Amino acid sequence: MSKNATLKQLEDLFNIPEVKGGFPSQQACISWANRVAPLLKFNPDYYQVFMHYSQIINHNISTYTAEPAFRNMVSQVEMAIQELRIDTADNDVEPTQETKQQERQANGADLVDLKPNFFGLGVNLNEGWRRIRGWLQAGKKSKP
Repeated sequence: MSKNATLKQLEDLFNIPEVKGGFPSQQACISWANRVAPLLKFNPDYYQVFMHYSQIINHNISTYTAEPAFRNMVSQVEMAIQELRIDTADNDVEPTQETKQQERQANGADLVDLKPNFFGLGVNLNEGWRRIRGWLQAGKKSKP
């Protein structure tokens, strides 16, 4: 499942009225937790803490014990949603020129990295060659 799909499902489950207003029964809360738990597996930390408090909710306990446990569960869901929002926003950002160059180098595009340096001032000959070649090819395409 993609991060966007996980985010949407978590937001839908987080925004149901019962999360803020209270569940009509313990079983309804357990059912909600059973739908949320698999979505948190993308981050083991959120999942483990959520499951710990979910096990508490599954026992025959008082409201004084159940309420703090449920708040901790909701907190884990809220943090997971925020993390997924950040992750999906990072994926939407256009990679920088430096990132593109690092990807090319990681893919083996530059067999030799030519960066002569003189007193801290350097020239990236590989990138210069790419730009010159791009200008020449663009000039050939524009001529009739």
